[in-house]
Amino acid sequence: SVNQINVLVLDGLNNLKYLDCQDNLISALDVQSLDSLQVLYCSYNILKDFKVNGLGSLFFLDCSNNYLDSLDISGLVDLDNLKL
Repeated sequence: SVNQINVLVLDGLNNLKYLDCQDNLISALDVQSLDSLQVLYCSYNILKDFKVNGLGSLFFLDCSNNYLDSLDISGLVDLDNLKL
């Protein structure tokens, strides 16, 4: 976190459980294939389009301070903490 990353490729990280990419310049983040992801910090980026629906293991999501118009959280059955 706290870099100037604008592209983050997460291909092949199927067992990733914790991701902190906050305070960057990321405009799009593809986490749909991260089935094991439990905690995601992606606040303070420039996210406009962000899909997390279906990530059944996710229980903490902080996507505050971005440019999101909407967020589909359907299928996040374990979600316990959501920061917008």
